[in-house]
Amino acid sequence: MSASNNAIFPQLSFGVSAVVTGANTTLSDTPDANAVELVLPATVETDGAQLVALWALPRATCSATVLYLYRSLDGGTTKRLIATAAVAADTVSTTDAPAEVVFKLKGASISESNPLYLPPGSGVGKTRLYVGASVALAAGWAISGDGLLMQKAA
Repeated sequence: MSASNNAIFPQLSFGVSAVVTGANTTLSDTPDANAVELVLPATVETDGAQLVALWALPRATCSATVLYLYRSLDGGTTKRLIATAAVAADTVSTTDAPAEVVFKLKGASISESNPLYLPPGSGVGKTRLYVGASVALAAGWAISGDGLLMQKAA
């Protein structure tokens, strides 16, 4: 990728989602197979992106747990833990909505004022994100996020 003097701004929005059911009990750089990929748009490869929101909802009653966000810059071989979400036990029923849980980065919720930057790259070097939960939930955790694609000014 060649250098340019053109400014890059976050412009086009995108969404990501995944469902996590199994327990991810390994917090090393190679978490177990229960860490699920949040598939990013292919256009992140060109100029990068910002993840500006990431949250989770339990799809059934859950016990206290921790949700994990990993980033990989080598095709998923190495996954570095970069953000977490602490979850309190929650009873979900037809009259009790599940409690939304937000991921924190650098001590604050991932947001437009505290985004997770996703650098450009292609092939094996493309940024990949993975999510996991420390306690299995058979019905699963619905993980969702919003992002902004970076684009060069014309």
